[in-house]
Amino acid sequence: MGMLSAMWAGVAGLNVHGQALSAVSDNIANVNTHGFKGSRINFGDVMTHSLTVGGTVVNQVGTGADVLSVQNLLTQGSFESTDIPTDLAINGAGFFEVHQADSNTSYYTRAGQFLLDKEGYMVNPQGYRLQGYNVDSNGEILEIPTDLRLLKLQTDAVSTTQVDISMNLNAEDEDKLHPSKLIDPDDQSTWNYLNTVRTYDSLGIGHNMSMFYQQLTDYNGTKAPDASTYWKVSVFENEDGTYTPNASQYATQAEYLTALNANTYYLQFDTSGHLVGVSTGDTGYGDTYVYDGEVTSSTSDVSSAFGGSLTFNGAGSNDQGIMTTASLTFAGADTTATSIEVTVGSDAPYVITPGQTAAAAAAELCDLINGASPAVDYYAVDEGGGVVTFYAKGSGGPYDIEVTTDSTDQTMTVDENTTLTELAGLINSGAQATGVINIDTATLVAASGDGVTIDGVTFNYEAVAAGTDWNTLADLAAAINAQQALGNIDVTATTSGDNIYLTYNDGTDTVGTDGNAQTLVANIVTPGGTINLSDATLTNGWDGTVAGANAHDVTASALENDDGTYSLQISRNQTGADSTYTIDVDSYLSTNTVGTLAGVNFTSATQTVVARDAVSGSLDLDGDVTLSFDYPQAVQPQEIIFDYTPVDSAATTQSAGAHETLYLSQDGSTRGTLQSLDVGQDGIITGTFSNGQLKTMGQVMLVNFANSEALAREGDNLWRETVNSGPAINNKPEEGGTGSIESGALEQSNVDLANEFVKMILYQRAFQANSKSISTTDEMLQELINLKR
Repeated sequence: MGMLSAMWAGVAGLNVHGQALSAVSDNIANVNTHGFKGSRINFGDVMTHSLTVGGTVVNQVGTGADVLSVQNLLTQGSFESTDIPTDLAINGAGFFEVHQADSNTSYYTRAGQFLLDKEGYMVNPQGYRLQGYNVDSNGEILEIPTDLRLLKLQTDAVSTTQVDISMNLNAEDEDKLHPSKLIDPDDQSTWNYLNTVRTYDSLGIGHNMSMFYQQLTDYNGTKAPDASTYWKVSVFENEDGTYTPNASQYATQAEYLTALNANTYYLQFDTSGHLVGVSTGDTGYGDTYVYDGEVTSSTSDVSSAFGGSLTFNGAGSNDQGIMTTASLTFAGADTTATSIEVTVGSDAPYVITPGQTAAAAAAELCDLINGASPAVDYYAVDEGGGVVTFYAKGSGGPYDIEVTTDSTDQTMTVDENTTLTELAGLINSGAQATGVINIDTATLVAASGDGVTIDGVTFNYEAVAAGTDWNTLADLAAAINAQQALGNIDVTATTSGDNIYLTYNDGTDTVGTDGNAQTLVANIVTPGGTINLSDATLTNGWDGTVAGANAHDVTASALENDDGTYSLQISRNQTGADSTYTIDVDSYLSTNTVGTLAGVNFTSATQTVVARDAVSGSLDLDGDVTLSFDYPQAVQPQEIIFDYTPVDSAATTQSAGAHETLYLSQDGSTRGTLQSLDVGQDGIITGTFSNGQLKTMGQVMLVNFANSEALAREGDNLWRETVNSGPAINNKPEEGGTGSIESGALEQSNVDLANEFVKMILYQRAFQANSKSISTTDEMLQELINLKR
């Protein structure tokens, strides 16, 4: 019986080692299977009987070996890097959970070869859907386990909410402007530096926003503590090369100024060049309105010749005219020139004697012009120091001036003034109006009635007998000054004896009122007699331009247009509710009275109170300002923060050196499409979109078990829950004892080939030994049988 047991024990040994070899073979076969976990055979001995004597085991004989269990080895496998971001490996404990579509059956795996199917689900090679947490419409993770589905393949446009700027403004820049000077992007003389950023509205439409920086001479708004220097910043949108504050069209200049002011703020720096505040608003510098009319001349360009004329109607009944003048300056002495000629218009040249001083040459030119016979329709005034001023007498101009000489030693320059500039000067200064009377007394006859009438008072050329009679220019000047009716006119006679100057000098502030415009009339009875009037019959400003002691509310300037024409710009220099100033047709300008000869038709000009008047601004000591923009069709208004101190180490400064932008960024973007995915160690899936945005797409879930080694293998790298394993416990990666996720990697098999080969040898030898025990038992039985023989 004992020998038969030995044989059966050998058979048992063959069986268990055969199974052990099968386990080794399975391990080796799956050495390259991702996520595969090897197994091992656990052996146990088999007992058939035992003999007990007095409670003590005295005889136990085993009957071979048996397989107690096939144990799953869940040790960590190595990682294999891939180029696929949806390849996932678990570093630590845990399993991926997958479901068949439309099935609640759960399987578990360590193999992380996942990809997106046509419906956006993350699936394994068998099409089983990975379980995880999806996101809501706001990108927040919904902590409800479900089929992980990535549906956000595009993102909405993101409107810009903040622009971060770090820059340096050159403290050595000496160009400074008064705060009232508006920034004009097309005029580089109105700004020192600019930088540009592309922002986006709610539709994803890009807007190129340019910040223009203007260094100020002063600032009248709310000042930050320690502030010492100030820069004005105006933001314009650049649309196809055209800069506008906030919209492409404005109905009025006032609307433009309102928008410009809304897009303007001020940077304030201390003496160390540190930004100490950003503010909006100042105390106001008045409004600006540019007339629509253009100044041209039908006979000549007003800006290049003297004698051009503009007329306008003051508050009085008479047209008031302005004629251009020109100035010729002689400099140095000439001892070599043999020919010096000055030509005015089409008249014969005036030949100047060479070798004279500048003063002598100027005096000779005046004598030649003023004594010309026949008389010309202009005259010259010796201003002293070699300067000659040309005036037109009537409407014979305009006249060009040409100077020629055969010597470079003699220097002469000609300075022409525009009619519009002279008009602006009179408005700005409230200068007393002047008139010039040029008289050739040699042609007049006493007691003939020859003379001049000034505002209805006649002064006769004859022997001095009455208060209005005169014989010399000095007598005439005295007679005019003595007339009580003309008390607002002062008269002086020139030393040359050919001209007298009339100056309107109203001692009150009622300028521009009815009657202040004086009329000059020449009374010529004797044939050939000459009295020429200059046509400069102006009052000293428009009604409303003087308040108090010549403190003008209105300023004017002449602007040259791109086409060579000119525009008159009127501005108020006072602010507040009373700053509305209107010049209308009926009360002031009548019909086409500004520029009768210049072809200008000004009908109405209105100064309107806008935000620049007495602005109540704000001050931010943190270095940012919020502006509001209205973009067509998009969400309106769109508020954008311009932050000049995004972080302390990147704050804007004013230091010596170049104007330079160091950092410029904004947080808006266009619509984007999904470009790539990335899975973090916490399992959160992040999508990178074409517009540079990063969006959370979902989160991978991991599960764990109380006894993971008791899971049942299902093939295809899948495991199934068993009673002994316990139920699956859901967790996020790195929580509840689960490991982390490695993206772009796969876990390799944990099979150790060297170990398996050693086991293979041991199992082979054991198998051979068990076969020997069977053959030996057989030989012993044979010997037993042979005893009968």
